[in-house]
Amino acid sequence: MPCPDRRTPAQWRQLLSDAEVFHQQWGSTAAALGWMVTDVFGSPADPYVSAVGQLGLVPLLDGRPVAAMTAASATIANPRGAPTVFHLYPWRRPGVPLWIAYAPECGP
Repeated sequence: MPCPDRRTPAQWRQLLSDAEVFHQQWGSTAAALGWMVTDVFGSPADPYVSAVGQLGLVPLLDGRPVAAMTAASATIANPRGAPTVFHLYPWRRPGVPLWIAYAPECGP
């Protein structure tokens, strides 16, 4: 997909890279643990709206690796500090997959 207007080319490349790395390294694990597509690749339905509760794991990585996963959380390694834990809270309102949120901007 081409870069959407709201992201710099570097940010877009990083997001696509994070998605590919996650899929290769953790995709099977996430599926086996019951993670939904939007838990991993979620984005607000209107990507111009900031809705952190609708973000999935991958948009939060920003080049950082996933270090561990459970059925309820994922641990993101931070090279300069304590790890970040992404929780799948039951009250979370999942967004839509990234490819749907960005489709109007990126085109066919």
